[in-house]
Amino acid sequence: MLKSKENNPEAFRITAHKKRIKHSYGLEYEDYLKLLEEQKGLCKICSKDNSGRRLSIDHCHDTGRIRGLLCTRCNRALGLFEDNTELLIKAANYTSLTH
Repeated sequence: MLKSKENNPEAFRITAHKKRIKHSYGLEYEDYLKLLEEQKGLCKICSKDNSGRRLSIDHCHDTGRIRGLLCTRCNRALGLFEDNTELLIKAANYTSLTH
């Protein structure tokens, strides 16, 4: 029997997630679960649990290499800095001036 959203919403959600991560990142669901286990379900940067939401798959946009799983805030922050290490260091140095 096909998994449908109405009959089993959780199974449908997991199946959709499996397809999306395979299509978008070339990542098998089992590998995603392994990363999640290695990180103890926490963001690789801030060590928070993302408030019950799924962690984002962070990857290098140049190479496609998966770096880890991030909470929404850390993932957005990296995106806003366009993965520019120099700008991230400048931002870290800037925030340390105010303490």
